[in-house]
Amino acid sequence: MNKFKKLFIIIIIFTLSTCCFLYKNSSNVKTLNKQNLTSEEKMYKQYYEVISLLTSEDFGGRLPGSIGNKKTVKMIETKFSSLDLKPLIGDNYLQEYNQSTFTNINASMNIFFPDGKSKKLHYGRDFLDRKVILNLNTHSSITDNIEDLNENTKFLLANENGSLSEYIENSIPEDTIILVKSNYFTKLNRLSDKYPIIQITEAVYDLLSNNSNCEIQMSLSTEKKNIVSNNVLGMIKGTTNNKAVVLSCHFDHVGTWGESLFRGAIDNASGTALFLNLTEDLSNFYKTTKPAYDIIFAAFNGEESGLQGSDYFVKNLSGEYENIYNINLDCIGIKGDDTLVLSGDNSMSMINSLKSWLEKESIDVNSIEGGFTSDHMSFTNAGFSGVNIGQYSVESIHTTDDNIDKIDFKYIDNIKKILYKILTSNLSDFMKENKEIKIANSLKDELKQKRLEESTKIKSSLTLGEYGVFDILGCKYFIEKNSITYDDFNEFKEHYPNLILNNTINNYKLKDISIDYYSPFDKSKKIEFMKSLELNKIYSIDIDTPVIIKNIILKYNTQKDDSYIELILNEGTIDSDNSKILTINKSDYILTYSDKTFNYLFSIGKNISINSNEYALTTQIKKPVVGSTNTLKEFVITITPSIQEDLLQLLESINFSQLTKNIINN
Repeated sequence: MNKFKKLFIIIIIFTLSTCCFLYKNSSNVKTLNKQNLTSEEKMYKQYYEVISLLTSEDFGGRLPGSIGNKKTVKMIETKFSSLDLKPLIGDNYLQEYNQSTFTNINASMNIFFPDGKSKKLHYGRDFLDRKVILNLNTHSSITDNIEDLNENTKFLLANENGSLSEYIENSIPEDTIILVKSNYFTKLNRLSDKYPIIQITEAVYDLLSNNSNCEIQMSLSTEKKNIVSNNVLGMIKGTTNNKAVVLSCHFDHVGTWGESLFRGAIDNASGTALFLNLTEDLSNFYKTTKPAYDIIFAAFNGEESGLQGSDYFVKNLSGEYENIYNINLDCIGIKGDDTLVLSGDNSMSMINSLKSWLEKESIDVNSIEGGFTSDHMSFTNAGFSGVNIGQYSVESIHTTDDNIDKIDFKYIDNIKKILYKILTSNLSDFMKENKEIKIANSLKDELKQKRLEESTKIKSSLTLGEYGVFDILGCKYFIEKNSITYDDFNEFKEHYPNLILNNTINNYKLKDISIDYYSPFDKSKKIEFMKSLELNKIYSIDIDTPVIIKNIILKYNTQKDDSYIELILNEGTIDSDNSKILTINKSDYILTYSDKTFNYLFSIGKNISINSNEYALTTQIKKPVVGSTNTLKEFVITITPSIQEDLLQLLESINFSQLTKNIINN
């Protein structure tokens, strides 16, 4: 063998060995998942690689608690370490916190035909619940006519999502399960509403439509559990440490359900890719100089399940700085959408400053107060400035159609470069002194109060089902009347004949009943919907006695003084760190205090479950309760369900007089 052949073999062996080594050690580095990249993907490889990794099967949709979510945490942690960022807390980049999540346990759906044949459907391939269903076990026939629904026919077949409001606005039975044809499956990690909605493919819909005399057996069970999750936090120390800019994104998504993988390219692999690349550029820039203030890099977990990661972060950071300014990146770089949206309460000065920068760079920008739900709200709710940077066209998010082919990498890169200019120039442009912020917020609060008073007047002048867009002191507001108050109980009984109420609680008599209904308008599309409405014109829809109840407020008062009891019924659970357990008649109640000193009792409540739906019962009477040596200064009765038939069962299960007596005596 001549020396050239030997050299060639050595090169081949070395190359293969190197490839094997790289493959074996690539747990935190993702190679491109396809060989023939487009020219755009090659040009913006730094974004493509991150989004390709996060949306891959290995990461499984990044649901908190999942292996894919933990891999994401490790990937971001490794990136921070490679950039030599300073850990924000302790000696590592992880911030542990407790959060709730869901895990599917069992799901089955079988179709039985009259000839004795049957067909098994696959969860996530043929059908999927749109929101989380804790427990469902039903065997019945189907119909596409709401008038045919009865105790033997519980499945209602709907041909499109748009028709759901029509069904829901009609008085269909409580145990109805809606089967809706869907091109793409959607998944929201929150509990199902009154009527479970099961998405089915077009093929399944056609099969059921052509076999209307078949029966369906369906079983679903999901576990709600508490887990330990992590935010990933790093920082660059500034020359002064009384203020901080927090650059943030969320990296979690809704996971994999059965055979449906929710990749979350737009939401929010896009924002995470921008975040990591901007973090790298800022880290390199500030290696030779310090920023004016601390810059914190926060990759949040648990956004999809109620901003759980960012809420914990803000509560534990708020005492460290005089002021905090948050720039949050969520859903950026959507193909075909050239408008950037800046949104955030209490942050208009910061929004306007960012808008000015972006417009100078020829970016089409729309700024709104309030707007989209994302992690910036954890900051604004705590009184800090927070701005979310995103886009309008989010129809694909939380669907199986939210894939990497929806991403405009050039747009992401353009926004990153502009944010880099802002964060490496004069940070004071949008970080006003605390005194100026307080003055601005004071004026803003005064104007906000006036607008609130005016909007309340407009809302009170509307009748149930009326809505419109109104100009209130130079700001456009969408106002809808989706609540009604009854002081005539005969009228209430006409609408709700089966609901039995306690007319008195001790010496308190029922004064009035208010019912709030869920808005019939899609919140995600409300901004676009507002554009189609004529300003200051009143529109109306028919929601005569809607069945989707958000809450019921029963107000009781007494003739002796102005004290009163409110019973508020809506869905939810009591979740407080400032609580103790009180056992009454072998039943546990939750005592919630105003703070961790446990000196002042704020409310008394109970978590309950009805028809596999979870609710909370909390109690409070406003004004002193007379006649006891152990009088509570404030004592409230609040009940939280939302499904109409459940209200009756809930009320009948509670002896309010005995409950009041036992609580006061304790």
